[in-house]
Amino acid sequence: MSRLLSTRSGRLIGLAAVLAALPAIRPAAAEQVRCRRTLSGESAKYVQTVVKALQGCRDRQVAGTLPPATNCVTEPATAARIAKAEARLRGRIVGACGGADHACGTADDDSLAAIGWNSGTCPDLGGKGCTNAISDCGDIADCLACAGRAAAGESMDLCYASLASGEFGTGSTLNRCQRTIGKETARYFRTAAKVLGRCWSGRLRGAHTNACPTPGDGKAGPAIAAADARKVARICAACGGGDGCGGTNDSTPAQIGFPSSCPAVAVPAGPSCSASISALQPLVDCVDCVTESAAECAAILAVPAVASYSAACNPVTTTTTTVTTATCPSTTSTTAFPCPAAPPTPLGSAKIKILPGSTACGGPHLVPGASPPISGEVDYLDGTKRADLGLGCLYSGGGLAIPPPLSMSDGSTLTVDVAGVNGAAFTLVASNGTGPADCTKGAGPGRHCVNNFPGTDGNGACDCDLNCGSRAGACQLDANCYFGAPIPFEFLNNGVCVVNAVQSDVCGSANLATNETSLAVSVSSRIHLTLNPTSPCPQCLSGTCHGGERDGLPCSGGVGTRNTTVECLPHPEQFAGLQSISLSGLSSGTVTVTDPVGNFCPGQRTPGAFGGEAGTIRETGTPLGSAGTGLLDTTFAGILCVPASGNTLFDVEGDLPGPAAVSVPVRIGFCLLPAVCNTLCNPCLLPPLCSTLCSSCLTCVSP
Repeated sequence: MSRLLSTRSGRLIGLAAVLAALPAIRPAAAEQVRCRRTLSGESAKYVQTVVKALQGCRDRQVAGTLPPATNCVTEPATAARIAKAEARLRGRIVGACGGADHACGTADDDSLAAIGWNSGTCPDLGGKGCTNAISDCGDIADCLACAGRAAAGESMDLCYASLASGEFGTGSTLNRCQRTIGKETARYFRTAAKVLGRCWSGRLRGAHTNACPTPGDGKAGPAIAAADARKVARICAACGGGDGCGGTNDSTPAQIGFPSSCPAVAVPAGPSCSASISALQPLVDCVDCVTESAAECAAILAVPAVASYSAACNPVTTTTTTVTTATCPSTTSTTAFPCPAAPPTPLGSAKIKILPGSTACGGPHLVPGASPPISGEVDYLDGTKRADLGLGCLYSGGGLAIPPPLSMSDGSTLTVDVAGVNGAAFTLVASNGTGPADCTKGAGPGRHCVNNFPGTDGNGACDCDLNCGSRAGACQLDANCYFGAPIPFEFLNNGVCVVNAVQSDVCGSANLATNETSLAVSVSSRIHLTLNPTSPCPQCLSGTCHGGERDGLPCSGGVGTRNTTVECLPHPEQFAGLQSISLSGLSSGTVTVTDPVGNFCPGQRTPGAFGGEAGTIRETGTPLGSAGTGLLDTTFAGILCVPASGNTLFDVEGDLPGPAAVSVPVRIGFCLLPAVCNTLCNPCLLPPLCSTLCSSCLTCVSP
């Protein structure tokens, strides 16, 4: 699981917030802009070359064509490539920053203050000793060269320094795994350095005023996220024993030859990478975090005119103990919406079954559109219709969202209790149901790490995400009930499985006279990157779980057309992020939101909705209607705001925070106590529903 797909926890977003707060620089002379851009661009090119050179040497060691004891920093071919790159770096800096005489330290140099390099010393990177005095552009070149080597070495040393040399040159599965980790990490590092350099160059020339990579130039964030996803997929394919990271056949860190703990470095504006490495997934998380830290720190160091250098890039002292014993921030637990108190004895219950909806919810950017039946639409800013919204579909994200909409898992059943009856109006509250699959009680009171981290007691207990390896959203209230079966979908050619835990008690109402219904649900959507696009979620087939943490164990049956069930959940190590979603406005009526520029939510990342321009979003529910003896059909519809997940890949590609639209077709079967039935049905007080409800009032028809 990628830390970018998991515990990086909105670190890029946090970095954007820090950097965006910096005042915009005033227009500089053309030569100063050229100098600044050269420093950033050539630094990025240099670190790419160093990474490629070091990785090539290290790979030859693992492949068995170089002795394991070879020092790749001094190995002739590698050293020559790095020296050539450094000469290019220095030459370009002198040419752009050294004035008309193309020499550093003379009177016509661009002033250090004008180009943002008047700090006096190189700020260092990772404690590698890059602290030379800065008095002219030649000293800047020394600083950038040292920092580039430090950043590249930090990532490559992690990938190669501790590998089990007994596998070198064998061509075994484990040897291929070793080579893949280094090769794909280096490829990702080079891509990140390249797009960060371009993004900051755009900022320096005035093409945008954003922090990089996100929101940046609109390209850097998605490019880095896509590169990271490819890296993770390839490492998990090579080292995961055929079933991806988190499966039973994973190569272990000890077999690969990897440190037992991740270095105590940190991503700017993000948590420390320090964590225990006990399995393949934490290994991948560590590689992600350390490489992201190195790439971003090297990029930021080169642009002091527009970005403050983060203390995280050169920590004074950081230890694992500091992270694991850190005091958790105080939190206040609140219910997403007020629900009426449950009576000592419920007056009855209602079973709500999710029905199939549209056969296709639509493609990315809503092209192609949804298949019938249709429940809503999204309109352009001028009011003309852009696309239909399908029934039983969840659409989310702002104007740059890439993923296609999700289809709700049909076949799931929820149970709510009848707390009160006022004529034909029923008050509905949370129920214990028959178990976790259909109950509707909120989570807690205990908390545990949902990513299988040992937590504070070795068994996963936690007070905050710091206790769970600092993975965003990993410390969660213990789920008592689930809102439907897990939802599978494909994202960037990888499998993703969403498990919706009920966060707070479900409640609602049903008026059998006016045919109106409402439902308030708060869910904790736990996102798992399973890397299996053909079967993103484990399934229950022939009474056995296929995949996930209960692979091979018995289950009572898959739900709906996807055969998923809460009895067969994904591996907890595959946890990638969390979305806390309040569905407090679901109703059988029509819901419409409009904004003149397409900003529908507070903090929305990009104007628009669902991958394109949008000025209006509309979802339409359907009133209660008879579906046969004792059964009623309705459609709940709502428009809401989805927060960031804490996973940079999902947040960048999904353009979150942003709006969402959902419709849920359901069938409801009421089961009332005899006294309530007698009150309503003798004589019948519910025309024209007497034959629908009262004829089967005591038989409790299930949907």
